[in-house]
Formats: sequence, C-alpha cells, structure tokens
Amino acid sequence: MNEDRTPAVTPPPHPADGLGDGELAAIEEALGRTPNGLERALFRVAWSEQRSRKSSRALLGTLPAARALAGARHGNTGMIPIGDGWAAALTFGPDTRRPAPEPGGDVANGVSAVLGDLLATGARPIAVLGGLRRAASHAEDPLVSTLVVGFVREDAIVPAAAPEPGDLVILCGGNGGTGGNGGSGGNGARDAELVDATLEVVGSGLAAGLAAIGAGGIFGSVAEASGGAGAGIRVNLDAIPGRQSDAAAEATLFAGSSARMVLTARPGRLREIMTICARFGVGCDVIGRVTDDGDIAVVEGGLDATGERS
Repeated sequence: MNEDRTPAVTPPPHPADGLGDGELAAIEEALGRTPNGLERALFRVAWSEQRSRKSSRALLGTLPAARALAGARHGNTGMIPIGDGWAAALTFGPDTRRPAPEPGGDVANGVSAVLGDLLATGARPIAVLGGLRRAASHAEDPLVSTLVVGFVREDAIVPAAAPEPGDLVILCGGNGGTGGNGGSGGNGARDAELVDATLEVVGSGLAAGLAAIGAGGIFGSVAEASGGAGAGIRVNLDAIPGRQSDAAAEATLFAGSSARMVLTARPGRLREIMTICARFGVGCDVIGRVTDDGDIAVVEGGLDATGERS
C-alpha cells in the first residue's frame, strides 16, 4: 500500500494506533520496510475489531451452524433453504459509533454497511432489524447491530465471483448520474433506488464482485474485494466523488456513507452498468482498476499516474 503524498518520516508507535508491537512487526516484515503514515492508518482499520473480528472470531466459531446451501459461497451471507425452491438470505453486522450516535441515521448506515453482502447473492431484502445499544457497557462505543433478511430462488442464487486483473473498480450510489456525491444515511428513497439498480446489475451478470461501504469506508470495501480475489487494486483518489482537494487521503478513503457500494466489473460491461445506474438515478464512477501485483496502491492524477512513494 502506498500513496504519493505521504511523508516518508513515520512517527513512533503509539497505543492510539490500535496496533500491537507484534502487529507492527508483521507489517514491517510484509512490506520489507517501516510503513508510512497512510499505510499505518490503513492497516489499523483493516485489522480493527470491526473489520477482522480479532477477538470475536474464536467465539463465533463455537456457535452451531445452520444447514446452508451447498455451493453458496458467500462468506458474509448465510443462505438457508426454506422450501418450494426458495432460500432465505441473512446477513448481520455490528458497527460502533463514537462519540454519540443518531438513532435514525446511524442505524440506517449500519443497514447499508451489510446490505451489499446480501444483494451480491441476488436476494431481494424484505426485512431489516436494527438495534442501538447505549447502556453502561457501551457508553464509550455505542453499538449499532443490524440484520438484513432477503428471499431468493435457489436456482437464481448468484455464485460468488472474483475480480480479475484489468477489471474496473466502480463506486455506485449517491445522487443521479455520473459523479454522484455519495449521499448520507437515512434516505430511504435513495437506498431503494440503489437496491433496485444493484439487483439488476448483479442479476444481469455484469458484476465480478460487490461490497457495501461499511466499516473502513471505501478502503474497507476495496480491501475486501482485493483480498477475496488475491489480486491488487489501484485507487485514484481524484476520481472519488465529493473529495475536497485539500482533504487527507485517510479522510477520503475512510469516509463512510449509506447508499453507496463498490463493485468490480469487466471493462466491456461498464456502459451497461452506467446505463442501469442512470435509469435508477444512481451515481456511477470508476475509481480504480484491479491489478495482478497483490498490492493496494493509492495514487493521484489518474490510474496511470506514477511516482508513488514506497
């Protein structure tokens, strides 16, 4: 991971980074050098409890497993047969809100953060449950828990796909037309438009991968797409709509918003995707490209720009 504006000088480790000494050592070993400021921030988010479930993964493994559909290879969504050729799709996600959550907007953002996982299966959401915890144990980190449930015909489940080198990384969502501004949480009409557009894109076989903007913002979705395929991704900061010219790279990459998703697609399918998004009034912007080097590179000035600092 690298970015061409970040100073090479790195401050000493600090507990606020959320990275332990062992984690910092692992990062240095993987990079072959000391990470710069942006890279440390990206690793901190990618390895946080929200993204990687560092402490809860072992506990989740002790829960009983429901009978899932064979071949339904969507790691973040469970699909259970319910009879007559139908399956129920369920996806759940926690999200912390600091310092003070808004009951309406933050629950809506929590829903959007997991909605893409369900949509990627081809299922249409039919129910949403959201809970906001602000009791004593969550005083410093209010918790938003969301569950999205959908239905899909078993023969219409979209197989898990993976991006390939050369695929485009597309940011979908926000106000209508190319260059959408991303929007904000709690807009039911905008969420519905994005759901309809996404289902048509996925159902038409146009997407090679899909992730909602959740914990970790755009970077979290990009990292998920990259890691799931074992590929790299090159992101152009200048192509991200709504970015201010003086904004730090972290602010742009970590910005979260409901009603936005990141998808990857073959270049030849971009026109069809843009046509579908435009019909539903959903923004559509190419912000990156899949590479074969296994790295996430952050650049300015276009996808072919050179000179990122290592």
